Parts: sequence; structure tokens; C-alpha cells
Amino acid sequence: MSHPFTKYAEALVRLENGLSVSDYITKAHLKIEIDKGLNSFRLSPVGTFEGKEKVGYTYLREAKGDTKLGVFLSPNIISSDMQAKNIWSESNQIVRELEIGVLSKSDYVKMSIAPISGEFLSFSLSGSIGRGKPKASLQEIALNAISSLTTEKPILQYRIEKKGGPDTANTCIVPDLEIIDLMDFILLFKKMKLSKTASNLMIGDVRQSKTGIYEPKRPLIYRGNFPNPPRSSALGSVALLGAIGEFAKEAEVSSLAFKVLESLKGTTMYMVKYGGASTFTYNHHVVDLAKEGKLRETVDSVYYTQLYNEGRRKSQNSEYQKFDLFASRFLQLFNRPALRDFLAFRAEYPFQLTILLNTYFKK
Repeated sequence: MSHPFTKYAEALVRLENGLSVSDYITKAHLKIEIDKGLNSFRLSPVGTFEGKEKVGYTYLREAKGDTKLGVFLSPNIISSDMQAKNIWSESNQIVRELEIGVLSKSDYVKMSIAPISGEFLSFSLSGSIGRGKPKASLQEIALNAISSLTTEKPILQYRIEKKGGPDTANTCIVPDLEIIDLMDFILLFKKMKLSKTASNLMIGDVRQSKTGIYEPKRPLIYRGNFPNPPRSSALGSVALLGAIGEFAKEAEVSSLAFKVLESLKGTTMYMVKYGGASTFTYNHHVVDLAKEGKLRETVDSVYYTQLYNEGRRKSQNSEYQKFDLFASRFLQLFNRPALRDFLAFRAEYPFQLTILLNTYFKK
């Protein structure tokens, strides 16, 4: 049975090439999708940014970046900046192997293209214990590379706390659905990315230093590559659900959106970053809020909640970061322990949160 990260790429390949669940995936299909991912490896400003307040960005097929010039590792690349050279070289190597190799050929799986793989303990009949490395077929390895590279998945830069200060990690959200349901999920997501409300995702601010040097900042897409991305990364998972619910108001996609939302009830969702993954599920009541088009404004109101004795929200305020985590947990689980943790913060809430609380206490 394939891992959801691998299945996601399979569903994408089938959707992009008009293949049914029973059709064979060829080496050419895999190579094309890896190439698409490599074509979006970096983000770079369009034209000059000196003297401007904002600048548009475009994708770039480039191994190396330069943050001073605004050439950033794209958020869809599930890797760290330090390890980006590894996924670049390994993905290009897989393309070469697809030209001459056999899809059933087995090889070691590298963490650069399968971000949650790694060494494990191996045991021999002689009683020795050593390091074991996972192996997979060339097809499975290529599929993992596609999932790690493609822009056609929900992504955001997730804020993580580390010794020495906070950091960010490119993170994607992958549902554990059957292939046919995954194809619907990806199709809807592709349509969402083309909507008018997602048109500003590739726009970034330009800041001028005290010395007069102009420096482009990362575009909005790093908060999430879907309409109305959250201001706090901790709310990213529920913001995605809210965005789908909001998009369901469009008549031409409403039936597909409602179908996708229904499939996500109780489904295990994977948040994958380089070196690890976490799982969560959407409570069916929260999915229903999304279907009613009420979840997005609820998520927004969480961000504008003002904590007692904390003043207005600032990016480095750890109390607000904790609040966002507990709010996200309550929105996902929708149970009594999660509610208790959420209400443990003394705060002044925007009135839109009454929708959430009324739904919980009534249902």
C-alpha cells in the first residue's frame, strides 16, 4: 500500500495525463512532471524592483538562489535552503535514469526527494543490528520526487521554534484519500489557484534600507498558495479548508467542492516538511462550517483576537503563537479538551467567533 505522499503524485500524474486508475503510468509521464517541478524551483522578481513598493514574481528553473536579489527557494520545494542542492541534483539524476532505466528497478530512497524517509534499525539472522536504508522502485522514487517538487499541492511556510530563534519550513498538506478522490482534490485545488482571489499571491513588498538599498521580500504565496492565505502559519490547515468552502460559492465548481469537502471528513491529513510529518483530521462539524461558507471568516477572526495584557499582535509574540496553535487544534478536533485549551486564553474576540462557539455548543 503506497504512502499518501506517493499516492498524491500518482493521482497528479493520472489527472494531468488523462489516465484512469487502471491505466499504466509511463516513464515519459513521470519525467514530464519532474521537469515541471524543476521549472518552478526558484521564485524571482519580474523586472527591476528599485524604487518600487511592490514587485511581481515568477518561477525560475535555477539551482542557486540569492535572497538579496529576491531569488528564493520556491515554497513548493519540500526542502530546506541548506539541502536544496540535494533535491535539485537528485531530481535531475532521476530524470536521467527515467530515460534509460526500468520502472521496476529497486534503489535506495534518499531523504532529499522523500522528505520523511530515513535510516532505520535493521536486524540480521546472525543477531547483528545495523543501519538500514529504505528501498523502492524507480517509479515510486520518481513519484516521491514529483510530490516534493510540484506546485499542484497545498503549501505554506510553517513557522517553527528552534534554539537560537524561530525558523520556517516549506510544508505541504496531503490528504490520505483513494486515488480517484485525490484526483478530485487536485482538480479543485488547480481551479482554486486560477481564481481571482488568488491573483495577488505572486506579489511581494519591496523595502528600502536606511542606506537606500531596495530589497524585495517574499511574495504572499509563502503564507499559502490558495486564496486568502492565513496570516499565521499555525492556522494554515484550517485556512485551506475555509478557502475550499469559500470557493464552493462559485456555481461552476460548487458540486466538485462539496464532493471534496465531504471526502475530507475524518480523513487523515499529512503536513509534510523536510525531515518529518504530522497528522490531523477535520471534524465533520468544521467541514460543515466550510460547506456553509462560514469557516474562512472564523479563521480570520482568530487572527484578530486580542489577548488580555498582551496588546496588539506582533510577529514575535510567543503568546499569540500559542493561541494560534490551540485555536487551530480546536478548529480541527472540535472536542471538549481542545475547547478548554482554546478558552484558557483570556481574550477579546471578534464577533465572528460566535458562529464557531454556537456551532460547538448546539451540535
